[in-house]
Amino acid sequence: MLDIKETLLNYASATSHQVTLLEDDKFQIRFEFAMEEGQKNRIQTVWCWIIADRIPDEKCVYFTSPIGTYNPTIDLYQLLRDAGRAFYSTVTLVPNKDTQGKPIESITVQASPLLKYLTKDAFLHILSEVAGVADILEEKYFGNISH
Repeated sequence: MLDIKETLLNYASATSHQVTLLEDDKFQIRFEFAMEEGQKNRIQTVWCWIIADRIPDEKCVYFTSPIGTYNPTIDLYQLLRDAGRAFYSTVTLVPNKDTQGKPIESITVQASPLLKYLTKDAFLHILSEVAGVADILEEKYFGNISH
């Protein structure tokens, strides 16, 4: 079975992306996307961890990357059309809290493949897709904020 920690640590040493082990075996992966000359690079963060028993007797790897806070002015039709270009990830609403602790709904890009089917290459592809799709949608719908 794929060792997530080893895969992510090897990935970090082979790329410019930063991988941080958080509490409870959760990982934070910080992607830096190069922009055109003279523009500041964009940052997108993906959190990743294993969820046991989401399906009975199975483990899945949960990838999530926020793109912004839901509000009624967002063109959800176009957002969903744009999100349809992904292969492994999806866009969803996740309950969250803002910086003052007030409940909000965060729009996130996520994926949750079963661990037993993941190869190293598939894992890294899904991780990169979640970051890339999140970055594109975040820039288009929320401007230049960086998560």
